[in-house]
Amino acid sequence: MYRPTFNSKMRSLDMPFEQVNTEQIVRRIYSYVHPIDSALPAGSVSLQQGQTQAFSISAPQPQTHAMMNMGRAVAEAGAIAVVMHHPHVVSPLVVYETEDGRKVPIYASVGNLVSNQGESWTPDYPAAQKDRRIVYLNGWTRVGMIADLEIAVGARTTTLSSFGDHLVWVDNEHAHDKSNPRAPIAARLLDKKKDRAIIDKLARDAQGPRAIFDDPYWIDAISPRP
Repeated sequence: MYRPTFNSKMRSLDMPFEQVNTEQIVRRIYSYVHPIDSALPAGSVSLQQGQTQAFSISAPQPQTHAMMNMGRAVAEAGAIAVVMHHPHVVSPLVVYETEDGRKVPIYASVGNLVSNQGESWTPDYPAAQKDRRIVYLNGWTRVGMIADLEIAVGARTTTLSSFGDHLVWVDNEHAHDKSNPRAPIAARLLDKKKDRAIIDKLARDAQGPRAIFDDPYWIDAISPRP
């Protein structure tokens, strides 16, 4: 049997994947979903001398069809939970039932944990500007999610005992004191009662991931901390 590295083909159990194995996993995911949602122009382009043409792509965003296809593919491959990151806006937790009957939580985007994005936003503003790329006034970039997973490791199997999420809010003093070039930034748990003004404003944004506020798996909303 050919082994590209010493520990390939599961030569040793309970060892991390080596680079070549990790690369193959990524390649398998790309066989299910393309890393680009769409491109413009869609077909071939012919230009005359002096003409110009703008090109653009749409990369997967939180919980798009492509992102969820990727999450489902990983779940079907055997993952007990799927946690994705990089998009700066959180996505609602989705519980996916695999073909073999397992319930796998898919965190399509956990958003920002600590960030200076949305630094000028307060509940006095809309949740986001008409051009949602105006980040400094986008309240959603101040929201993050922590995946809470309880994993049981047995002699032969690893299972997911329970799962949920914690919503995080980033306090940024720049919103109230723009004269300070080093305004303090701190992440804390979002409080459903104390942060009612924040939640109410974001929850009215039809284009935002407002379902996170009604999520039955939001742990701190179910069992508030004292």
